[in-house]
Amino acid sequence: PSRLPTRLLPAMTRVGVIKCMDIPPNLSKHGSIEEMYSSLVKLADPSTEVVYYDAIQGHLPSKLCDCDAYILTGSPASAYEDKKWIRNLEDFIREADKHKIGLIGICFGHQVIATALGGKVAKSSKGWGIGVHSYFIKKVAANYPFFTGPKTNVKAVASHQDQVVQLPKNAVRLAGTDFCPNGMYAVGDHIWTMQTHPEFSAEFALDLYDMRKSRFQEQLLKDALRTLETEMDAKMVSQWIANFVRWHILKSHATARRKAACTIHKMMRGLFCFVAFSVLGRAVRAK
Repeated sequence: PSRLPTRLLPAMTRVGVIKCMDIPPNLSKHGSIEEMYSSLVKLADPSTEVVYYDAIQGHLPSKLCDCDAYILTGSPASAYEDKKWIRNLEDFIREADKHKIGLIGICFGHQVIATALGGKVAKSSKGWGIGVHSYFIKKVAANYPFFTGPKTNVKAVASHQDQVVQLPKNAVRLAGTDFCPNGMYAVGDHIWTMQTHPEFSAEFALDLYDMRKSRFQEQLLKDALRTLETEMDAKMVSQWIANFVRWHILKSHATARRKAACTIHKMMRGLFCFVAFSVLGRAVRAK
């Protein structure tokens, strides 16, 4: 993919994280969800300003333009649950999609964007997905300028039973596995999502799985714990986020320039018509 131009970019970008969970108190030694996402976002671009909205408490951006792009986090909730905060979040997603606002979905965020835009999420018959999962990146991802890097897969911690089983109508599958085919998708060039957790460290995952071990089959847990020694791709995903935000800033600048040019053209055309009719009117009166 071509490199993103930087000469038109502001000195600081602003990313809004719409949090749909809090870290359980007994895992707080690993940091808050805010700290995890700040670390992820700032890994590639330390100058990024990160602000937070608590979706569960009903706190969503008052204006879509409050941030350059938004990240929707994971959650222990399911996207298909009939909860007011989830329905409100889906309304926000549809409005953001309508105006081509940049959205990134992680785990639950990946799923709720799908349900908001007409896709389907269900509890997988394959059971729990845990451990470090490696998603094969399809060639079509090269059509999106923000997905940079030489790798053909992306590795991150998984912790989910629900999956996107039907993509939204206009979505493009970007990556996945046999276990989770729709592991990553895009809608236009203003939405991209992934099922795994690039914000989770191996240490956090180890304690999370230990807390939930009664939910997992013994062999599944053993296999998952072995994968936590795998090197993960948080840095690459962080670069994708930075690229995505920059792409949307550049697009908004280009859109603003086109609108300004169109407005000027209409004004000039109106002025020309006014002058022409004025001259014609004076010529007719002179006769």
